[in-house]
Amino acid sequence: MKKIYLVRHAESVWDSSTFLDKDRMLSISGIQDCKELSNYLSVKNIFPDIIYCSSARRCIDTLELIFQDRDINLDNKIIKIENNLYGADLPFLLNLISYTSDLTHSLMIVNHEPVLTQLTNQLIRNSKEDDKNKPLDKFSTCGMAILEHESENWERINSYDMRLINFVKPNNLATSIL
Repeated sequence: MKKIYLVRHAESVWDSSTFLDKDRMLSISGIQDCKELSNYLSVKNIFPDIIYCSSARRCIDTLELIFQDRDINLDNKIIKIENNLYGADLPFLLNLISYTSDLTHSLMIVNHEPVLTQLTNQLIRNSKEDDKNKPLDKFSTCGMAILEHESENWERINSYDMRLINFVKPNNLATSIL
């Protein structure tokens, strides 16, 4: 079984006169949303085997905050801060997933819109649609899609029949944990 956790960075500040887009910090609301997602990850005992994170400051800050109780270290070998994820397109992310070692059972990608919505919808394209497993309109900030596939091979993920197990939003986390 393979699992993918797709996380959109938390809400960031929009003061374009002070920061380049890549250097934008999280807003106060974004920091609070990260704390909610961190609590969810702890309660559900979610810690992926490998984490790919955009090099944008808001993605790195989101990653650090959602795993704050696990004392992650960005130098850890399972965390890959990737410059290529900032502005990445769908084929790039699909290749990133399909070339992941089959010894890895779960991975997380912390990234941006609109590519996270595109990726989620592509990965579930051929799976049976039900109440949970519907195409997404848009990833909310600090939202997380949890996808699963029966295969033991990441390359098979390109059959696009993963199942969307849950889509977690900061505003519904209190009910999702129960």
